[in-house]
Amino acid sequence: MKSYRDEIDKINETIKKLVKKRLDAGRKIAAIKAANDKPILDLPRMKKLAAKFSDDELPYIKDELSAVINTIMSSTIHGELHDMQKNLRYGLAGRSISSSLSPKLHELFGLYEYGLFNTNDFKSSEFIQNKDFSGINITMPFKNDAFATANIKSEYAELSNSVNTLVNKSGTLYGFNTDVIGIENTLDEHTDYIKSALILGNGATSRSACIALSNKGTDKIYIANRNNKRYFKSPHISYINFEKISALKSVDVIINATPEDETMSSLIKDLSDVKLLLDMNYSSAHSNLMQVIKEMGANAINGLSPLIHQGIASFDIFCSASLLGSLTENETFYHEVVKKALGNLYPNYEKIYGELMLKAYNILIIGMPGCGKSRTAKDLGQLLSKPVIDIDRKIEAHTKISNEEFIVKKGIQNFREIEEATALKTLPQNGHIIAAGGGLVENKTLIKSLCKRCIVIHIKTNPNDLNTLETAGRPLSKSPASISMLYEKRSPLYELYSDYTVNKDKDAALQIAKLLNFTTIKP
Repeated sequence: MKSYRDEIDKINETIKKLVKKRLDAGRKIAAIKAANDKPILDLPRMKKLAAKFSDDELPYIKDELSAVINTIMSSTIHGELHDMQKNLRYGLAGRSISSSLSPKLHELFGLYEYGLFNTNDFKSSEFIQNKDFSGINITMPFKNDAFATANIKSEYAELSNSVNTLVNKSGTLYGFNTDVIGIENTLDEHTDYIKSALILGNGATSRSACIALSNKGTDKIYIANRNNKRYFKSPHISYINFEKISALKSVDVIINATPEDETMSSLIKDLSDVKLLLDMNYSSAHSNLMQVIKEMGANAINGLSPLIHQGIASFDIFCSASLLGSLTENETFYHEVVKKALGNLYPNYEKIYGELMLKAYNILIIGMPGCGKSRTAKDLGQLLSKPVIDIDRKIEAHTKISNEEFIVKKGIQNFREIEEATALKTLPQNGHIIAAGGGLVENKTLIKSLCKRCIVIHIKTNPNDLNTLETAGRPLSKSPASISMLYEKRSPLYELYSDYTVNKDKDAALQIAKLLNFTTIKP
């Protein structure tokens, strides 16, 4: 047996050397093609090679052999793209964009450098005047200017009169609108048929949302605005003033394309039958508008998902500019091309979402006293290599006595005041794991403030398991009767404020990490 294993080891080493040799040869061919301005990608040849590679005397592993060569070819293309794009200039253009998540997002794609083009005047900026870039994304307020700058515009760009992605190919500027894809893909994740929708705002993002809704076959679209400028003329699209929103009575979906969070909250609170709100802002984990919608019993999501989806669509276009000889197709065309070319190396939306979420927000763990929030937060921090804040332990460090002793001596009201002050100090931070006290959800102002900066995880205790909760050092939940009373009072609040729920378990931290698709889990 040893001799056979030694032979296999030698064969494996030979395979490794041959694969490396093949990758190197492919990259040299790509360099020659690029130098002669020829398309790099040849999908028909990839398909032919995969079929040829699997055409042998082992039909029962035909698919496996085909997958092997496809993986090798995808790795070759990935290497070719990295070689071609490492010296190209990509980035985000906008005003006051230092806090943008776009650089982190494109870093996760793993192919090119991505920076910031900060400017107060898009049209006269040096990078536009000199066409000193390979590909840029454009954020507000310059999407209209980018549309005017583009030499060749895609279908979605023309329909929306807006460009959020510019590609410079041999001096010609190609303009695209990947916001439409970002919004449509996000809606697809959360809803199927949409009968009616309300869009708040009438700018570039609003127009992209209108196209996305139309693509989904929405029967009626209302666009609430102040300027009354009508970009779309269609019987299923109506323009109304903000003051007329209440007259709608009900809509299925609301898309907020304005930055006016609190103002919008007062306008939509009387609408009925709302199933979903998409707030295109992602600076808050849960905006005021989102929290109002959740209290109305509807689902609410922020702009992180559209950001990622439109970013992946931009990635497709940037890569296609290197792989293809032409960029004259609609935005949706490039996805399948690049996905086939990169195979398993194509960006994974779920994993990217998890990584970006933790970059942008904190994770707040809530649940009944004694359900294991502190332990779960500590374990999750270790799994993800992230700092942990245990609010109860912070309070004890401040008061120099146990929380039980403090409550007995000075009362629950004084404790709640210190708890609020301690919790609010976590707000400026991102990327932390926070364990909250069991009663924190009873302070509506505090929990709503925390929700703005946190993704909220509820460690759920089933009614039959209340007797398993730890009661030592917990003056408010020492008896079965007091535990049951707290459960009845707080359980609806835990459900209302949480984004995700995991069951009370010693492996709750691992459940959370897997649920959120974090890729930085320690082995």
